[in-house]
Amino acid sequence: MTVPDLHVPLGPAKTLRWLADLSLEQFEDLHDAVRTTTFPRAARSWAGALDGESRESGDRLVAAVTPLKQVQRKSDHTVSEMRAAILADERLMHGLDEEQQQALADRVGAMLSWEALAAHARAADLVDANQNLLWESRILTDIRPVFTEGNEPKATHGLVLHSLQLTYWNGAQLTELFVTLDRDELQRLAKVIERAQKKEIQAEELMKKADLPRVGTDVGVDDEGA
Repeated sequence: MTVPDLHVPLGPAKTLRWLADLSLEQFEDLHDAVRTTTFPRAARSWAGALDGESRESGDRLVAAVTPLKQVQRKSDHTVSEMRAAILADERLMHGLDEEQQQALADRVGAMLSWEALAAHARAADLVDANQNLLWESRILTDIRPVFTEGNEPKATHGLVLHSLQLTYWNGAQLTELFVTLDRDELQRLAKVIERAQKKEIQAEELMKKADLPRVGTDVGVDDEGA
């Protein structure tokens, strides 16, 4: 049996180890949830219902499990091979006793068999096929004074400028792009975004008529009311 090397990062490994501490009933509640909705929404709602947990715990779970499903799909490994890989991953097994290790491997293995997770992973693969993927965006606003010429400059006017900062994945690295906008350009950008949002609503209506349930490409896309 071929065992893939998962190389699970520290953050996702910590999230996955959390599964080993859940009771069987709690994990079965998640299993029941994914039968009726998309994987991100089910995980978020399920985590929000757990004692002492937040919806963000569901977000982290989606971010941790989805890459494992992508690895399985691309490498064509069986669930048994993935389960063996989980047991062989030192970061995943760190700090767990034998019973917890088996519970973690069993639960992640079960999740890899869920169609809801498979659909979410296929959607993530489609997004990953694009060259530049947006990671974060923000707009910085500055006031720039305009001075007179000469040896004794005096501020006579003020200029308001906005800097659109886009952080995106370019291959395997994060890249930043800054674009300067004035008031008119900011308004044009807002109109373009508003138009895209209206098109998205119509696209979702067409998908509903075609009986095509929407899957989120990441946690943020598959939000409440989407």
